[in-house]
Amino acid sequence: GRIQTCLRGKRASLSWDCQEELFRSEVEKAGDFRLNFELRNSCMGDYKKYCKDIKPGNARAKDCLEDHREDPEFSSECKEKFEDMMERRATDFRLDAKLSKLCTKDIEEVCGYEKDSLDSIAGYDGRVIECLQDYKEELTDPSCKRRVHRLTMRAAQDIRREEPLWDACFEDRAQLCPDVPPGSARVLRCLQDNRPQLSYECRATLFDQEDRLAEDIDFKYPMKKACTQEITRFCKDIPHGHARVISCLRQHEGESDMSTECRKEVKRDEIRAASDYRLIYRLNQVCDADIDNLCADACSPFMGQACGGTVLRCLQVKQSNVTSEECRNEVFQIEKGEADDYRRDAILASTCKADVEKYCSNVKPGLGRVHRCLRDHSTEISEECKKEELSLTIIQSSDVRLNPMLSRACQDEMKAYCKDISPGAQRAFKCLQENAKQVGFGADCLKEIDRKEQRQARNYKLDFGVAKSCASDIDDHCKA
Repeated sequence: GRIQTCLRGKRASLSWDCQEELFRSEVEKAGDFRLNFELRNSCMGDYKKYCKDIKPGNARAKDCLEDHREDPEFSSECKEKFEDMMERRATDFRLDAKLSKLCTKDIEEVCGYEKDSLDSIAGYDGRVIECLQDYKEELTDPSCKRRVHRLTMRAAQDIRREEPLWDACFEDRAQLCPDVPPGSARVLRCLQDNRPQLSYECRATLFDQEDRLAEDIDFKYPMKKACTQEITRFCKDIPHGHARVISCLRQHEGESDMSTECRKEVKRDEIRAASDYRLIYRLNQVCDADIDNLCADACSPFMGQACGGTVLRCLQVKQSNVTSEECRNEVFQIEKGEADDYRRDAILASTCKADVEKYCSNVKPGLGRVHRCLRDHSTEISEECKKEELSLTIIQSSDVRLNPMLSRACQDEMKAYCKDISPGAQRAFKCLQENAKQVGFGADCLKEIDRKEQRQARNYKLDFGVAKSCASDIDDHCKA
């Protein structure tokens, strides 16, 4: 196999006929690792150790070896040759024997244009594989769907398995991540951490990949690895897909028995998702119609525009006009996250960056602590930051669940006196006020209630009942 290996290494310099024959040979041998002599010679020992009961052919032995390649006793020689093969396979669906077989019908029906655009020689740009990933929900064959899921997991773990991103970020990788070894999502994370310095093509292709990976915890390799125990503990009965496990982990982020590593990964993912609504999979799906109807002018993502928090802000401002109950629920979760951590409000985080650094640099984000710090310095912070904080405080005024410090301080009182009160429209807060003189009512809760009452007294907009019921009277009598 030495001559074939030499030819593959010099593919760009080969004659057209030689390239075509070389590719044909690779396709014919793709289903059985024994037909690739270099791979066979390097991996036969590992095959006998890990896969001796697996019948070769139809990529069965290749899948087995792939599943074991991270085992400590797996030979380094086989791993190196095998990953080279996987890298080539990611460039053209025809080099993946199992994908070609399982997805024959779906490739024709869903990705026919991409398939027909390939010439007889390899496309080497992964266009059909990318199409299958982007239109996974339209695939009709369950076996094909599972295979595509596996491909996306590979790409999430190693950028070399995602040909468009690997190619688009070639120079960016060399400049910004030269010493970062592939695997374990390290290069992907390096690109994310250096996003402002990326070229337009790399940044846009990276976003497309992040959008794709937002759908399943299986595609978020660092988070899944860090949260293995938490997924079992909190989300064991929740099926993967449609970001259900990701949402579950976010809802349990405040649990005391969540590990520091898992909480860090969940928080990192939340902050990144806040930068563009398309990275929040569930909201993007259930709010699609409402975004088109209410927020079409907020952002033009199809023009390559990064939306920041503009669409999320639009949905919040026009929440009363949102028709989908599921969308309203997702918007509420966004508001809850923003109230907890200022970094999850992309617009506020950007506007208040200098103020946070100046007045709140020693305040740990989370539980609304930075918001409180900024409000305590309301006479000193910039007008733009003050305006953003006021907008968030108005949203928080309607529901105690959007006030993390009050919710935490009053959790026992809520259970004791207000457990049958429907949240929203300031009903739960009124219940707490009415029961504040009860014997045993907690001092911490009383302190938070008093703090909220004082803020309401200073600005009517922070008193949900007055702001809503008196809106027309204020316009008529108090406009000046």
